[in-house]
Amino acid sequence: MDKNVNLIVERLKKIPHCEGIVYSGSRTDGDFVATSDYDFTVLISKGKSYYRIFRYKGLLIDICCATPEVIIKNDFRRDKVANPELSIIAHGEIVFDKSGQMKAIQKKAQRVWKLGPTNDIKEAGHLCTIFLHRLNKPKSESAYHSWNVIMNKTVRLFFELHKVWLPKFLKVESNINEIDRDFFKLYKKIYLANSADRVKLTKKMVEYLIKKFELPQTGEIYFPKNEN
Repeated sequence: MDKNVNLIVERLKKIPHCEGIVYSGSRTDGDFVATSDYDFTVLISKGKSYYRIFRYKGLLIDICCATPEVIIKNDFRRDKVANPELSIIAHGEIVFDKSGQMKAIQKKAQRVWKLGPTNDIKEAGHLCTIFLHRLNKPKSESAYHSWNVIMNKTVRLFFELHKVWLPKFLKVESNINEIDRDFFKLYKKIYLANSADRVKLTKKMVEYLIKKFELPQTGEIYFPKNEN
């Protein structure tokens, strides 16, 4: 481990009501440069949760301090396919654990992570209906300017429908290839195609998901469950 980590941890342990510390981020992934910051999540037994970036001994430190209640309420969620906070708690390295509470929370996070994100077939079908409506006018400016946004949203939907957490950017391509090679072929073709064909290929990606997961295409307006 980087010798600076122990130095930083000793400083973070002095935060009032500190119960545990998790080390994560680019430095633990091995994808960093000399000026990269050090990322930590600090478990506190009470007090306000907060983010803070500061320098200590010439090192850039990025911390998130949170109580168990805040972590469980805000981060242990399966209704969003991108949940980096849950990933940090589940897979980060525990570098301090005063009473074992950090380890207990990490085990809970790992169980939630293993379940994967939830999906809503009706909502997914509604989104695909909107995507196709915009892409079905290939000569319009709307279709031309929307394809990239829709393609990225379709990729997020791909992971959600497979109940797989959205990976970090550099791993998106390889993860798609592992899950579904047919979808991956369409994904790769888009980046090699000219601007006109990109709209058509993005449409094929959407249609592929509709067919594979039998997504409803009723054209009805969709209202989320928690909306009155």
